[in-house]
Amino acid sequence: MYTKNDLEQAIEHCENKVKELKCGKCREEHKKLLEMLLDLKIFKEQL
Repeated sequence: MYTKNDLEQAIEHCENKVKELKCGKCREEHKKLLEMLLDLKIFKEQL
């Protein structure tokens, strides 16, 4: 099981990677993952 802090750290990591990587498939994959993590955060906050 993951904690709220784990989720926040994952979001922060993805945000940093998206800023760090200027282009390419890896950046696009991190952008998608970031969007999914943010959706998950919103979902968990509504429970």
